[in-house]
Amino acid sequence: AVVDGDTLRIKNGAYKTVVVSGALTVRKTTFSLLENLLKNGGRVVFVGDMPKYVDGLPSDKVEKLLETYDNAVKVNLVSLPAELKKNTACPISDSANGNVFAQIRKDNDRYISVWLNRNETSAEEFEITAKLDSDYRAELWTAESGDRELYPSIFENENFYVPASFF
Repeated sequence: AVVDGDTLRIKNGAYKTVVVSGALTVRKTTFSLLENLLKNGGRVVFVGDMPKYVDGLPSDKVEKLLETYDNAVKVNLVSLPAELKKNTACPISDSANGNVFAQIRKDNDRYISVWLNRNETSAEEFEITAKLDSDYRAELWTAESGDRELYPSIFENENFYVPASFF
């Protein structure tokens, strides 16, 4: 892994924002990458408890990143989606009132998106809208079985619409 300007590069991945969640300890090398990313304008979002150890030894170095850099923030899980949408040109919007977490990646000429239902108590119908550069097809991938099937979608007026129900 290497920091290249405001981007963390790991193999073929490039990340301007890094989310750190559930880590009790970080390696010194990871801490250095996060600090360099922040120094160069990248963002680090900490979710929940902050790492309290560096290389297994008690340390407040990670906590001090919040004091030193405006582009390092700490949020709870509920406010994570709103924080991730800041300063991003994410082409996805939804009508799910915060109950769906959506992530998108562009891989050459295709988009890969994951949607997770955050409401554990009820089913909800909503619509996903993506401003994309051309028509795409939506597929439903079932993690449990590995099955993939075409999912109904509409492309009109430079918008890609996917009506969805989560249970």
